[in-house]
Amino acid sequence: MKKFNYLFMSMLVSFIAFTACGDDDEETPADPTITVTESYSIEGVVSGATGVKVELFKGATFAKNVTTDGAYSFSDLEKVAYTVKATAAGCIDQSVDVAFGEKTSQVLDFAMVVASTETKAVDEVVGQDKETTITNDESNQSSSAAETAVTVPASTTITNTESLPENATFSVTAYVPAAPTSDVAEGAKTEESAVLALNCQPSGAKFSQPVTLSADLKEKDIPASNMKLVNGSESVSVNLDGTVYSAPVTHFSTWTFQLEAPVNIGAATTEAANKTKYLKVGDNAVTYDEKCGYEVVSNPFSSSKIVSAFLTTRFGSKVKSVTKSFKANSEANGTLSYTVRQSYKPATITIGGKTVNVKVYSAASVETTGFKAEEHDGGSGQ
Repeated sequence: MKKFNYLFMSMLVSFIAFTACGDDDEETPADPTITVTESYSIEGVVSGATGVKVELFKGATFAKNVTTDGAYSFSDLEKVAYTVKATAAGCIDQSVDVAFGEKTSQVLDFAMVVASTETKAVDEVVGQDKETTITNDESNQSSSAAETAVTVPASTTITNTESLPENATFSVTAYVPAAPTSDVAEGAKTEESAVLALNCQPSGAKFSQPVTLSADLKEKDIPASNMKLVNGSESVSVNLDGTVYSAPVTHFSTWTFQLEAPVNIGAATTEAANKTKYLKVGDNAVTYDEKCGYEVVSNPFSSSKIVSAFLTTRFGSKVKSVTKSFKANSEANGTLSYTVRQSYKPATITIGGKTVNVKVYSAASVETTGFKAEEHDGGSGQ
């Protein structure tokens, strides 16, 4: 009996020891360490020309450039003011001032426009006994979607001929100008945004009487009362005849037709999307999309190039996604759960008694919500 008890106790001790060893699993791994590094970028697409040179300036100082037939991007930027300039042979130069504000990415698309080659010598235009008209050529009409003209009345003269270059010629080129990027502030106010620019040559010419700038925009739903022609601080009322918008000017420069409309910006809100990512031991790059630009919710002027240009020059490009990432350092293989919160502000634009509604996107943020390590067998003794 003593031998049996001794044997039984020995087996019991061994069993307890074995069980304790089996229950002594690895410690639960800590949640991954998340590192989010703020990175600023500017990217976009150029169209309408090949071999487009896109330059980036930090203030007045050149920073970098690329030559492209399509997409371009500048990454690893600082949160400071930049200027992006796009140039191509035979095209009108375009530049945009960029401020990041609430955003970490800006998307800027450039529609390059070939300068009109339709020209007339100065002495063919001024001092004539009849009205003279200069139009943009077919190539520029096609790329700008606008037939434009300068109409010079009979007996008009240039009052500052001595300040013009020799062999100066008359021409007019139409294009949709790129506009400075800016944050949208909550509130309601009347805003103006360029929808078409006319580059009039010879720039700086002053006339003895007004000449007429006109643009056939092939639409008539936008009232003339919502449009004006602007050069710097100078503003001129616009007339509408059929589908032709026109206004008188007394000097040449780059004049822009601007659409003026009440804009109401609502409070910021967010869209949340739940995501998962499988992590391996060590550092992992986790990507997510950040929306930039504006997204149309409703637009009764869906076929209007004027309204489309207003939205683009005021709110940036049509909505696009930019890939962002953060680093997750994990002690174990497993699945990370996280939520991407995309911020936006609703904007309402009222034109001619009709309402356009868009979402204007700001930065996206990331919040991790959990980590589940892979399950594996504990010490089985096998």
